[in-house]
Amino acid sequence: MQDGLWYAKGLRFGCLRCGKCCLDEGPYTEVYVTRDDIASMAAFLGIYPHEFHHRFVKRSDGFTVLKSRGGACVMLQDKACKVYPVRPRQCRTWPFWAENLSRHVWYREVRKRCPGVGQGRLYTPEEIERILLSGLPVS
Repeated sequence: MQDGLWYAKGLRFGCLRCGKCCLDEGPYTEVYVTRDDIASMAAFLGIYPHEFHHRFVKRSDGFTVLKSRGGACVMLQDKACKVYPVRPRQCRTWPFWAENLSRHVWYREVRKRCPGVGQGRLYTPEEIERILLSGLPVS
């Protein structure tokens, strides 16, 4: 970990389950998924992975992503993620993504988009780094 991080005292975050992170906006338009993500979501929904793939997944620039519907992730239903307990790794680690962890992006883009930023528990720099490196879920 680097000394002098702008978030050396940690960052507060608590998911409010508002669904705003599931909307297609700016650079936040695609949810990248792995085979493990697909298997977990399919099992949660009680369908086979190939059916899940056919109904909810597409290829984009060589990557496997969840489809969008009406300007939002296909998993968003009534302003809530219908697979929240097994949501993809990308979603589990929001907002602690490398591209979000510059002071400018955090305060201008992420905080504007997500009402959970500044709320909830305090994540230490060490926890944030573990989330970045290992994909551990945000609690």
